[in-house]
Amino acid sequence: MPRTHPIFEILELIEAIVSWMPPHELIHTALVNQKWFHASIPYLWQSVSLKGALSPLGQWGMRRKGFCFIKTSTKTQWARFLMYSKHVRLLEGSSLEGRLLRAATRFRPSLATYLFPNLRVLTWKTMRELTDLSALISPSLQSFGLKVPELTVSSFQSICHLLTNRLNVLRCLQIEVVFTSQTDIECDHLLQQLLTHFATTLMWIQLPNIFYTEETLRRLHGVQRLCNLSIGTHHHSVIEEIPLSWTEPQLFKREGNFDSLKSFSFSGSQEKLCDKLLNRYILSALIDFTWHSCGHLDDADSFITTLVYSCPQLATLTIGDSQIYFHTRRLPPVIQWPTLRPLLRLKNLSALSLHCCRVQMAPRDLIELLTSREAPRTWKVLEIFHVTPLRVSDISTYSKHCPDLERLGINIDGYLLNYILPPSDHNEYDIDELTELHPLPRRRFSRLAVIDFAYSKFHWTTSLAVSSILLRISEIPIVAAGWDWPYWHDVSARVLARWEAGEGTRSDAGVRSGRSTPSSDERW
Repeated sequence: MPRTHPIFEILELIEAIVSWMPPHELIHTALVNQKWFHASIPYLWQSVSLKGALSPLGQWGMRRKGFCFIKTSTKTQWARFLMYSKHVRLLEGSSLEGRLLRAATRFRPSLATYLFPNLRVLTWKTMRELTDLSALISPSLQSFGLKVPELTVSSFQSICHLLTNRLNVLRCLQIEVVFTSQTDIECDHLLQQLLTHFATTLMWIQLPNIFYTEETLRRLHGVQRLCNLSIGTHHHSVIEEIPLSWTEPQLFKREGNFDSLKSFSFSGSQEKLCDKLLNRYILSALIDFTWHSCGHLDDADSFITTLVYSCPQLATLTIGDSQIYFHTRRLPPVIQWPTLRPLLRLKNLSALSLHCCRVQMAPRDLIELLTSREAPRTWKVLEIFHVTPLRVSDISTYSKHCPDLERLGINIDGYLLNYILPPSDHNEYDIDELTELHPLPRRRFSRLAVIDFAYSKFHWTTSLAVSSILLRISEIPIVAAGWDWPYWHDVSARVLARWEAGEGTRSDAGVRSGRSTPSSDERW
């Protein structure tokens, strides 16, 4: 007769349980017994915080005399600690775990022994005491992130020396810091040393605006395998409006190519972007270009011409953010379609998001954009906001020529939303404002995932109808539905809840919601 096993000793059952456990519970589970530990090993590589990694081990050591951070370490204690720590691949440290880290470093057999010997990704943030960082930077590290709100130059110098002395390979470098003193030259010199040391291995770099200098760009140009470059931090509340007086791009002063750069993200002024990068280098391999916090697009003709010339392989272009204008309550400037027409020369362009302007387009201009006869393409993302709300014929033009759109940003009236939503199996709504105006078209967007109504105005009678359709039958999220979206969503959600409970109808929805209907002037 075969011997029966207790239910929690069956390996298959243990693996099924630990597969969905969060990292901090996995740590406790791994220390229960040997069988549970081996079942938890495949999942211990998940990202954990330093507190989550050291605190459970410290609590476990306090309850068992054989393992404790405070006592002098032995080979047995160290081996028991490495039994867990060698499987940690991603780690995040902050100031709350400084005491635990210092306690853990006391029982290391030697300074050459690292707490996490196989660590791949380390993110260090909100910690002023950086002396204990040396215990974590092991030769296996490939990605380092520094996110410290206040940092001195001496601390940054110590970190740079640690990275250059310990590591031969660094794939990813992310720096988001605010220095306590105005020493831009010293910090820039330290960064240039890092870029020179890892020139053959770095592939992903994120830097603050303080490092966006001509000399740093020359060093970045020497990084052979650079694929992703991000400069500046994207904040919705920050808008740069710098008066510009630059002339036509001087294309004959090109200094070379970024042959491997495929993605570039920038947050800053147009003058810095063009004078330091686009006017000097050819981004021959660039596929993704994102410009956050651009404010107003000044001298758009020259900028578009420079962009098309500098980035011939561009496939994704994003300029601006509608949330900036949402917070400032100011509409973006109007740009005529001929200014944007050179973008159609980019043969690989399939994703275009322009939140920095509103476009004045005639019906023939819209057809020219959607069909792209110069270079036929399949649009996946198209966010171009018109000056006036689109008509039914315009929506039909979109759905006819771009049925595979995954993200759509347009300026419409509320009742036209029914022409945009993909077909649904739940057509049990009775919204007269939508269904009685026009018959439903046969062709609609079948792959739409996100709708952005950044600069649309919805009449009060159609706002509740639009909300009800979105909340009842659609899983498509709204990014920004006009300036009054928070108010609209709050009221419509409460009214729909009463409809579901049978307490009201559409005719008395505005009265029962407890708020009076605002005028268009008040809502804008």
